Amino acid sequence: MSSTIVQKFKNIGPGALVAAGFIGPGTVTTCTVSGASYGYTMLWALLFATVATIIFQEMAARVGIVSGKGLGENIRDRIPNKTLKWIAIVIVIIAIFVGNVAYETGNITGGILGIQAFFPDASMIPIVVVLGLLAFAALWIGSYKVVEIVLTGIVVFMGVVFLVTALASSPDWGAVAAGLFVPSLPEEGSKGILTAVGLIGTTIVPYNLFLHASGASERFKDPAQVSDARFDTVLSIGLGGIISMAILVCAAANIFGTGAAVTNG
Repeated sequence: MSSTIVQKFKNIGPGALVAAGFIGPGTVTTCTVSGASYGYTMLWALLFATVATIIFQEMAARVGIVSGKGLGENIRDRIPNKTLKWIAIVIVIIAIFVGNVAYETGNITGGILGIQAFFPDASMIPIVVVLGLLAFAALWIGSYKVVEIVLTGIVVFMGVVFLVTALASSPDWGAVAAGLFVPSLPEEGSKGILTAVGLIGTTIVPYNLFLHASGASERFKDPAQVSDARFDTVLSIGLGGIISMAILVCAAANIFGTGAAVTNG
């Protein structure tokens, strides 16, 4: 039996974790630099990346729901050859560990810069300690539900802030539409390609497949709830993509053409 729309909204969570996972300092920086340097031209790359992410993450969620396990557990259980199994396990562990180390470094750096924007005289080390303790406390609690609620709230808050800012920037909506639906690269071809790869690469994050499969297996216990998981995926990741586009639009509307150069977020 299909869920009501209210039940579908109540089941939002795993997809929001994924959205929170790819909207970080790297995404903010890449989108800002793209908008400031090339205007609305590269919006199509974000549209493509968002649709692709929805497709990949929806498949990962289905695997988690139907099997009741995460991707790592499925890889472990479904490769019969012991040597290949251990090779796959080591590769997955290294990929997730390295990816998370890099991502968390960016998160902490972004958090420091955000706090110092409000408190310019704040020392970096105490901020790092406080942020680290907060992250440790969230993990120590061990409640998936708490983490899910917190990150869902953060994604919604970011969505509201960036959308309001983008609308207040009075963008050129004709150029926005052209940038979304007419793929093109700036005249600096090589730089444009690298920018497109950066926009796609900060949205399609491989280790989020593991996160989503595991989160979906925790939240949805009945294969009949696949439609609920799909609703969560499309809505949450779609919102994440819109947030990224709003960041690019803000930079394009306020910085592009002014001669100002943006080198970081």
